[in-house]
Amino acid sequence: MDDFDLDELNNLKDSKKLKKVNNEEDFKKQMDFYKNERIRMGIKEYTIKQDCYRVNFFFKWLKEMGFTQNNLNITTFELFFDYMRKKRKISNNTQNKIMISLKKYFEIINNPCMDEFLKKYERSFYKAVEKKETDFIEPSDVKIMCDYFEEKKEKSAFRCLVFLRVLFETAGRFGEVLKIRIRDIDFEKGIILLRETKTSIPRKVAVSKEAKDGEIDTLTYLKFFSKGKSGDDCLFPSEDDVKKPMSKNAFYRHYVKAVRYLKDQNPKLKNKHITVHTLRHSRIVDLLRQKHEIVLVKEYAGHENIETTMIYAHALQRMNETLPMFQENIYK
Repeated sequence: MDDFDLDELNNLKDSKKLKKVNNEEDFKKQMDFYKNERIRMGIKEYTIKQDCYRVNFFFKWLKEMGFTQNNLNITTFELFFDYMRKKRKISNNTQNKIMISLKKYFEIINNPCMDEFLKKYERSFYKAVEKKETDFIEPSDVKIMCDYFEEKKEKSAFRCLVFLRVLFETAGRFGEVLKIRIRDIDFEKGIILLRETKTSIPRKVAVSKEAKDGEIDTLTYLKFFSKGKSGDDCLFPSEDDVKKPMSKNAFYRHYVKAVRYLKDQNPKLKNKHITVHTLRHSRIVDLLRQKHEIVLVKEYAGHENIETTMIYAHALQRMNETLPMFQENIYK
C-alpha cells in the first residue's frame, strides 16, 4: 500500500494552484502598471498594444517551458531567442523588436533580470538587422524617381512627386508625413512641424527653399500644392475628405512603378530592396555623409536612442574613420 497522506497531497495541490493564480495575478498587475506608465509617458496606444503583444508572447513561451518570472536569468533569454530563431524561424528584425519591447517592460517594472543578457547580446541584435535596415539609395536616384512623376503630367503623379520629395528631405516616416496639415508648415522658412510622430514627441524638419541646378525647390511645390486649402486641411488629403489623409495605397501603387523605372535606369539597383522607408534611410545616410553631427541627425530623424542612428553610421564605408570622433563627442 502506498504510504502517503491523501489530505496532505490535496493540500499540496491546492497550494500549487494558489501559487499559479498568484503568479498570474502578479503578472496582470505588472502589465497594468506597465501600460499605465507607458500611457503616462505619452506613448501611442498602438505602440503600447504592439509592445504588450510581444511581452505576452514571451510569457506564453515561459509558461509552456514551466519557467516563472521569479527565476529569470541570462540562460532563460538565450533559450527564448534560440527558440525564436531556430524553431519559429522568426526574422532578425522581429527578434530585435521583441528584445526592445522586453527591455522596456523589465525597465519599467524595475526588474534587472534581463541586464546580463542585454550586456552580452544587445549590440549583436543591431548588427543582425543592420543589412536590412540600412539599405539606401543616392540622392541622384531619388531625383530619377521624381523625374518619373514629373514626366507623367498628371494630378496624381504630381501629388506623389511632392510627397516623395517631402518624405526624403524631412527623413520622415510614412505616417508622420501623411498626417501633415497646412497649419504645420512655415511657408516663409520652409520648416514643417511633424506632430503625430512615432515617439509622440513633435519635431521640426526642413525642406529645400531655394532653386538648385534649374530644379524647382520643394517649398515652391508645397506653396503651389497648398492653394485653396485651409489650415486644418491635410497636406495630402483623401479624395473624399480634405480633413483626412490619403490612403497609403494611393501612393504605394505609383511608388512601385517609380522604383521599377529607377531600376531600369540604374541596373546596379536591380537586386536592391527599395521600399518607401528606404527614402528615410537614404536621407539619414546622406546627412551623415555631409558630416552633420550624429546627435543632431538623431534629433532630426526622431530616433529614441543614439544606437539606432549609429547603425546608419556603420553603414557608410568611410564611417570607420569618423566614428571614433563621433563617439568621443557623444560620450565625453
